Amino acid sequence: MNSRFHEGAQSDFEEAIRYYQRQQQGLGLRFAKAVDVVVRDLVEITDAGPALYRDSRFRRVQKFSYLVIYRVEGDVIHVLAHDKRNLTYWHPRLAE
Repeated sequence: MNSRFHEGAQSDFEEAIRYYQRQQQGLGLRFAKAVDVVVRDLVEITDAGPALYRDSRFRRVQKFSYLVIYRVEGDVIHVLAHDKRNLTYWHPRLAE
């Protein structure tokens, strides 16, 4: 099983790293590591997160107000988005 970030989700993730880094030196790196832990866990247990919309699921990132929204296709975990914006902004990414 592999993981792949949607281009938009990658941008969201990088933006969140910068945001946390502006809040406190080193916080962006801790956030990135916490997201990495979630994604690695999803590779091991793909249905670990509750169902969200259509065939997507989510997992909460510990110690951060951040959800990783994903779906499984074959042997790939597609990371689609996070929950810090309008909750439906990422729905078009399901079709990509």
